[in-house]
Order: sequence, then C-alpha cells, then structure tokens
Amino acid sequence: MGKWLKLASLICALKLSLDLSRLEDRLILQKIAYLIQKLNLDLEYEFRWHTYGPYSRSLAYDTHKISITLKSKCKELELVNKDILNKLSRIIDVFRKIARDSGIRLSRVLEIAASLVMLQQDVYPRIKNPVLEIVKRKKNISKDLVVKIYKTLLEYKLLRQE
Repeated sequence: MGKWLKLASLICALKLSLDLSRLEDRLILQKIAYLIQKLNLDLEYEFRWHTYGPYSRSLAYDTHKISITLKSKCKELELVNKDILNKLSRIIDVFRKIARDSGIRLSRVLEIAASLVMLQQDVYPRIKNPVLEIVKRKKNISKDLVVKIYKTLLEYKLLRQE
C-alpha cells in the first residue's frame, strides 16, 4: 500500500471530513500526517519547518490523490494500524475539545501541536523551551493554550518531559 493510501485509510477511519480544496483542511492533513509519523507509523513523508509548522512538499503533491480517495473510496480501504488509529482518535478528540473551549479552529490546535513536537524533536539546534518559542513565533496565541496542548502531547507520549 502506497504512503498516500496509508494516510487516506487513517483519515477515512478517523471519519474526518476534509475538503482538500480548502487551505484549512490541507493544513489539518499535513499536521495529522506529521503526528502519525511521530506515533511510529512511517508514511515516508519528509517534513520541514514552514510558516504553519511541519510541512511536507511530497504530501502536498499527493493531496489530489488523497482527495479523490476520500471522496469515493473510503469504504474500500483496509485499515493500516488499529493501535495508531485508536491513539490518534483519542488525541484528536482532546484537540477538538481544546479548540471548542478556546474558540479556535482545529487546524490551529493541530498546527501548534505539530509545531511543538517538531521544535522539540526535529530541529537543530534544539529548542530549550518549545512552549515559549511557539508563543514567540505564532502571534495571537496565548501561553495557556500552548501549555494545554503541550500537556496533552506529554500525556500521549508525543513529547518527552525536558
């Protein structure tokens, strides 16, 4: 199964209704793909830092194929990894609640979450305090919100306590 099909199968199983013609939904796809890889399911996408956090150019190229699959073939896809699906589903539920309680979009919460993970694990030199770095880099984001997302990532072992 190709990398984009693995990702599409997880998006379908999560019952995320994404319209990948919309920027916000493409951001959600990018951040979820990054977090999936951090849950140890290698989708073979390489991510780099971007304005909105982790971004994969090759995933951007695969977006059209994923979009067509999400619209027409979700029922036909075989699930890749149930354990990762269950963990990711719980994490996204928590992020949805944080978004709702904070009055912001899910895409923004995922952007902050993926950015925290990338700053702690995938940039050099290492960022000593990813929470403060996010608050500094991303305007109009409260430290309390970033701390709440940070604690969720620690709880689900996507981050380690420094």
